[in-house]
Amino acid sequence: MAKAIGATTHRLCRLIWKVLHECVRYEERGPAVRVEAKKVCARKMIRELRGLGYRVELAAPSPTV
Repeated sequence: MAKAIGATTHRLCRLIWKVLHECVRYEERGPAVRVEAKKVCARKMIRELRGLGYRVELAAPSPTV
């Protein structure tokens, strides 16, 4: 656990140093990355279900009001 904390701290320090000393613009990419990650996860689950012999049919999502 201590190694993981140390590795995370080191990575954050390197990021902060780069932003401050090299004037690199930091860009938060949270929501867009999460949307893509959900799509990747869904494709993986569909592939696994089909591998187990299930038939998977995709339907268009219903519009939200």
